[in-house]
Formats: sequence, C-alpha cells, structure tokens
Amino acid sequence: LAVIFVIGYMVYAYPQKIDQKGTTDILSCIASNISLSSEPPVLLSKMNALRWDTDKSIYFTGNLGLSSVYNFHYKDVFDYEEGAAVVGEDFICVLLEYKNADKCNEMFARSFDFFKERKKYENPQLKDSSYQLIDRKERQLDFHKHNNYLIIFIHKGEQDMEERFSELNILLDA
Repeated sequence: LAVIFVIGYMVYAYPQKIDQKGTTDILSCIASNISLSSEPPVLLSKMNALRWDTDKSIYFTGNLGLSSVYNFHYKDVFDYEEGAAVVGEDFICVLLEYKNADKCNEMFARSFDFFKERKKYENPQLKDSSYQLIDRKERQLDFHKHNNYLIIFIHKGEQDMEERFSELNILLDA
C-alpha cells in the first residue's frame, strides 16, 4: 500500500509498508496514463524564453509547489492559478499567474498586508505597483504586479533587478 500525491506534473509515492509489487503496479498504472508528447506549460516556456543565466526553471501550482522555490509562509498567501520560476546563482524570479488583473491586484494588496505583519520580513515599502521586503537572511524581495501576473524577485539588496523586470514585462506583453 502506498500514499500517492499528484501535484502538477510530479507524482510522489510513499510506501506505507514494504510492498514493492503493489507500489510498482500503482505507479505503472499512473505512468501509462501520462502523455509523453505534452508541451511544457506556457508559463514555464515564457520563463525559459528569457535566456537568463539560470541554474534551473520550475513549473508549479499550489503553495507546496511554490514553497519548493521559496518558503514565503505555510499559508497560501497568493492564491494563484499557476506559477513558474527561474533560479540563478544570485537571484530567484517567481512568476505567478492569475485569472485576471483584478484578482492579481487583490492578492498583491492582501499579500503586502500579510507580510508586513510577519516577523520574518522587515522594512516593508509599498509603491504604486510594487512593494519590497527584507527576509531574515537579508535577501530583498521585490514584488511587482503586471496585468494578471505577480512577479517576485528574491536577491541580495545591492543587485538591481530593473533590467530583468523590464525584459520580463516585454515578454509578458508579447
């Protein structure tokens, strides 16, 4: 017997008892129903089109998927549809997609209100369509809203992310 979770494109299997045949049978059944000809998710393709010098790109859904990139909080603070991220040596860029701009604006405001009350984050600064925070590891978190997307850069504060932000905006508008 196994406990199996399917999260986005990932299948996680945790055997409860050592029953290799049963676990193998279940995973074989799941694997036989997975199409291998599928294109990558559109959001991930957009992030990969940036051609930034990154170590990996990740597609995810849900708070558990997002926390595999950066652990904002155990609660689902963002309530987004789907997400993608690129991880570089000295920065992370997270792109969260919403159904529409209204939902993005709502979650932008809610997330700022949520984070400014948390001890994990310091120095909250709200501007028109962005806000910044500093986490416990002294990394800067820059949040920007763009149409139905929330863009988050996580980096050391001395880095300027404006050029990357502009490049991403152009890509999202195309």
